[in-house]
Order: sequence, then structure tokens, then C-alpha cells
Amino acid sequence: MSSATVPAVQVRRPATGVVTDFKRIVLSRRDAPELRGLAVMVQAELAPDTVPVVVDAARERGDLCLELAYSEEPVGNDVENGNEEGYRIATDEAVVVSARHPAGVYYATRTVLQLVRTGGVDADIVDWPVYPQRGVMLDIGRKYFTPGWIKKFIRELGWLKLNTLHLHLNDNSGVGLECRAHPEIVSTPALSREDLASILDTAAAHHVTVIPEFDSPAHARAITRAHPEFALRDRHGRMHFDKLDFSLPAARRLVERVITEWADLFDGRWFDIGGDEFFAAPWEDESLRDPGLFPCLAAYASDRRGRPLSAHDGYTIYMNDLADLVHSRGKRAKMWNDHVDPRTGSIAIAGSVQIDCWIRWNASFPSAAELAQAGYSLVNRNGDYLYFILSADEPPGHDIRKSPEGIYRNWHVRRFMGTAGGSDQDLDRSASVDGAVLSIWCDSPATMTEQEVAENVLGWLQSFSQRVWDSPSPANYSTFTLDCRRIGAKSDRASINRLEPS
Repeated sequence: MSSATVPAVQVRRPATGVVTDFKRIVLSRRDAPELRGLAVMVQAELAPDTVPVVVDAARERGDLCLELAYSEEPVGNDVENGNEEGYRIATDEAVVVSARHPAGVYYATRTVLQLVRTGGVDADIVDWPVYPQRGVMLDIGRKYFTPGWIKKFIRELGWLKLNTLHLHLNDNSGVGLECRAHPEIVSTPALSREDLASILDTAAAHHVTVIPEFDSPAHARAITRAHPEFALRDRHGRMHFDKLDFSLPAARRLVERVITEWADLFDGRWFDIGGDEFFAAPWEDESLRDPGLFPCLAAYASDRRGRPLSAHDGYTIYMNDLADLVHSRGKRAKMWNDHVDPRTGSIAIAGSVQIDCWIRWNASFPSAAELAQAGYSLVNRNGDYLYFILSADEPPGHDIRKSPEGIYRNWHVRRFMGTAGGSDQDLDRSASVDGAVLSIWCDSPATMTEQEVAENVLGWLQSFSQRVWDSPSPANYSTFTLDCRRIGAKSDRASINRLEPS
């Protein structure tokens, strides 16, 4: 049985030799400043074997050589996707890893370690990702995950060549990150700034970008518990404590202060401004779907633009203002697709906002294809496949579509939701699709411990990583799962440098 990787590599040819363990990790003097940290990480991963890191040494049998090859041609479609994550591995008596960017060298070491774990490095490899965003969302607004667990989870993402962790920081039941501007809205326990700094250090070491999300104007109960005066009142006098009345200047200032504080804590280029589930879904009571239900929002929009506008226009103005605020902090905004409709209204969501496409309730809502045709960049968040939900009703994976097997057999990055629970919609290569994100939602947080989440989501991550890397893969799902078992989780053993029986 040949050695294996998850995800599978793009190009693999038999090598002239096989390396089953390493004697040294070798860096050039030029590359040592950038790669020494990675070399020390790999050295620890090979423990308890003693594998020294050496600089400027002549190559010998059993060496693992890590090189930055700035002058090499880009690997795969790196030029197209803007992420220099591709790499090469050449194998004879030693293993030579080369890439144009440290991220590529890092991913190459994941491949090498997986090959060693499953039989040895026995191939010359050229590998690259097709999509620049390959991520997982973690709902820490509704469930507290310890910093140690999150850091271990990040290492697992890196092991599977996933490069994005989206932190859903707030929801109706809580706010999961310290906020000095508004401590009254923060849950206990929550991540502190010091916790976050440690998490971001781990993420940087594993080339994972952490994206914060402050979700508004819906899912706002954590805010309105502290500030009931910010809850939205409809035209019948009913209070909607899960919705923020963004026509109020003080409510807008709170959101702006939180976003400003948090944006400056994260070093990535993205900030998610939320925007989902504000207006009623088609299955909700007809009275809640009344377009005139919130006259204060329509008045806010009309006052801002000096002409009669709708509540939906007010929502769009509000979200665009948040996108501008994010831009002023040196980042680009993302938001959920629920109420992004380029076909209606006189005001559109700014074209610079990246759209996270998770839902299409029915054919009256714009499809992913229509959003792409309107010029938006999309990320696939398909709620029919990519939702791992902690629920009191049903365990994750009860539906074959929402399961590791369903992801592996039936989903790919350009397969978006056609309609909820119904058809799929496949987008062609002309659509701007930046990648995909699998979401871990904690609707019922007590149904699993964090350890149970890690154990149950692993198969999802493995199938997802294969599909989002978009490389040739085993046609048979059972073969893929066998490879997954052989490779295991990143933390399965203290030592990777131990061969499994084949």
C-alpha cells in the first residue's frame, strides 16, 4: 500500500528513492531567518527522534532540506489565485522541499510528515491549491471554546492545508471576545485579548488567517440585554430584541466601536460584518414579512438619501457604512448573502464586499449565479452540505448531504445551494469564487463538549479539505476514508516519525 496524503496532491510521480526517517533538517544561510521557526516545529513533530536543525550543511542521505526558491516559476495557478501556497518535493536519498513562499514550504512539510506516517516519502511532487480561501467557521458567540482547544484546532486545520478560521464572535446568546469599548455585552467566560494574541501567534505559525465577525443587525439579543433601548420596534409596537434598531445613532455607535476595536486586534485582511437573517424568511408568519413592518428603518433610509426609500434600503445603507468602516481600518468586508439582492431596491451592497453564500430560501431570492453576474466575489458556505450543527434535535451527519460522505461524494467548491433542501446550482469558471468555508454552528452548545466537537468534526474536515484543495482524489469514498485513518488527526501521536503497518 502506497503512502498517502489528505488532501491528495496535484501531481505525484514515483521517486528514485524512499525516505522513511530523517537524520537532519537542513536550511540554507539565506533561508534560515524565515524558515528556522518552521524547522523547529518539524523537529518537535518528529520527536522523540533527535533530528537536529543545521544551517549551510552539505546535503546527506536522510536529510530534509527546506528551501525558499524565489526564482522558481509559480506552481500551479498561484499566479491566478494570488496565494503563493504551491510547492515542490524532490526525493532521492534526501527529501528537498522548495517553494516561493514560506506558506508553500509549510504545506510541503505537512505532506512530508503524512507520507512518513503512512509508509515513507516515495514520490516527486508538485502541489498547489486551486482556491485561496479554504476555511472553517467556529461559533464562539454561543459556545466557549478554550484557547488551548482553539490552538489545537488550528494545528489540525494546517495539517489538512486549510488556511482560514472564521470566528463568529457574537450571537443572540453571547459575545465571545473581550471588548473594552463595551464590556457590558461580553459573555462570561469569553476570550481575552491575551488569549486572542496567543491564538493569532499559533495561526501565523500554521499559515491560518483568522477572520473576525461581528454580526449585526440581527442576532442582537446579547446587545439588547444590556441596551434594551436599542431593540427594534415594529409598526404594531412589538419589540424585536433579536434585531438592532440601526436608525438610532447610539446603536450604530456601539457597533462601530466594537468593529473598530476588534478590527485592530486581527492582522488578516478580512472582517465579516454579518448581516444574516434580519428580515423574515419565507416560512415565517406573513405579518413578519410585511415590507412596511419597520417604518423607522425606511425613514432612516429616506433621511440619509433625501428621497422615499424602504427598510431594505436602510439595511443596505447600514451595511455599506460598516463596509466603509472596515475599509478605513485596512480590511475588506465580508457578509452573509441573505439580503443581498442586486435585482431590487435602489441601493446595492457595495461591489467590494465579498459575499458568503449559505442560503437560497426559494426561487424568489437571487441565486449564487445572479450574485456572481452582478460582480460579487463569492465564498461557498452551502448550508445543505457545509453546516456541522450542534443541535438538541439531531446529531451532525444525520442527513447524508450534511455529512463527510455527502461532502466527499456530492459537493465541490462551485456547487452552491439551488434552493434550500432542494436542488444544487453549479457555477462555471467565469464566476468569481474565492473558496469555501465549513461552518460549526453551536445552536445547542451543551450537546457536545469541545473534545466531542473535535472528534465528530474530523471526518468533515478531511472530506472538506480534499474537495476545497481540488486535487485528483480516490474515486471510492471507502478508499479515501482508509487513507484518512492511516494519516489520522494531527494530534493522534506524539511522534509522526513512526510508520504504520500497511
